[in-house]
Amino acid sequence: MANLKLFREQVDFYLFQAGIESKERNVDERRGMTQAELADACGLNRAELNRKLNGKSPISSILVKNIVIALAKRYGITTKSQAKELLTLMNVPDFSPADWNALPLNLLEEDTSVNDSRISVNDTGIPRLFDHFCGRDDLFKKLKDQLCGSKITRSIALYGKPGVGKTVFPRRYSLGRARNQSRYRKYTASLA
Repeated sequence: MANLKLFREQVDFYLFQAGIESKERNVDERRGMTQAELADACGLNRAELNRKLNGKSPISSILVKNIVIALAKRYGITTKSQAKELLTLMNVPDFSPADWNALPLNLLEEDTSVNDSRISVNDTGIPRLFDHFCGRDDLFKKLKDQLCGSKITRSIALYGKPGVGKTVFPRRYSLGRARNQSRYRKYTASLA
C-alpha cells in the first residue's frame, strides 16, 4: 500500500536538501528547490502537483519517477537508496538498468561505502510513549548488520524528520545489545 503522506514529507525534505547540497557542491543554486520548480521539471503546474501530492488526484508511477529524477538533478537526493525509498513509498517499480545508467541517476552514490552508511528512520506512527519499537525490527537488523557485519569500524548517520526517533533509536539499540551481552556473560559464567 502506498504511503502518500510519508512520500510527500520526504519530497518536501528533499526539496529543502536541494539547496544545501547545491551550496556544498558550489553550484549556482543557493536555495532549496520550490514546489513550483519541481512541478515545472515534471511537466505540471504547481497547483496540479500540489493536488497530486495531497491525494486529491491520482499520482502515476511515471510522475513519481519524474519527481525522483528532478530531485536527483538538483542534488535533493544524492544516493540510490534515497531514490529507491521514494519509489517504495509509492509502490512504484524500480528504474530499469538503462535508467540507472543515464543522467542524472548515474550520478547518485552507491550506499556501499565502508565508512559512511545511512539508515532512514521513518515515522511508523507509533506514539513515543511506548517503551519498545514495535515494527522497527527491520531497522534494528539493518543497524546490527552494518555495525557488526565485519571487523571494520563504521560510521552510521541516522537521518529523518524531527521526532521520528533518531536519538532514541540508537539508545534502544545500545540498551538491547548491553542486555544481551549481560545475559551472555551470566550464561557463560554459569557454565564455567
